[in-house]
Amino acid sequence: MGVIVHEELEITPGPAGCLTPPHKPPSEPRREALVPCQKGSEPTSITLKSQKDLDKLRNIAHKRSQWNDLAGKYKNEPRRPPRMTETRMAIGPLVVAVVVVVVKVVELVVVVAAAVAVAVVVAAAVGVVVVVIVVVLIVIVVIVVVVVVVVVVVVVVVVVVVVDLVMIVVLIIKIPTAIKTTTTTTTTEIATEQC
Repeated sequence: MGVIVHEELEITPGPAGCLTPPHKPPSEPRREALVPCQKGSEPTSITLKSQKDLDKLRNIAHKRSQWNDLAGKYKNEPRRPPRMTETRMAIGPLVVAVVVVVVKVVELVVVVAAAVAVAVVVAAAVGVVVVVIVVVLIVIVVIVVVVVVVVVVVVVVVVVVVVDLVMIVVLIIKIPTAIKTTTTTTTTEIATEQC
């Protein structure tokens, strides 16, 4: 329902169905407002003592109207998908982590190739048995290092992606929640002021 405020000859009409002030001003100047205390109730007449009270009432009614319009707009709209910037927030760290893994694997391959080359040179001078043992040990160390690096990177990626997904969910529900909270607060303020 709307708010009807009339002060002497100044009239702010409400929507259809609301009470309308008389066409002629009263014999004595007065300030009166017809404000519904709650949904479904009859308008309650109150007397405003000063222009400041009238301005405050108009300001509250204007804010409530704005928030109700905005809340209705978001209520009727479907939940929007994440924006591209929000999607990049989740994909960016994943790409960086994959690049880091690839670089580490290339480094390990280079190390293994160098170790094998050294082993071949040593084999020519010392003997095949010693070289085989050294190569096996090097391969074992490389495998362990690769496994450790991969596990650490996977854990970091999972943590980052989970955090980003939580941020995206918060961004999606933030605006409707803020509108709902503010609308409730504004309505409560109007009820407190007018009833």
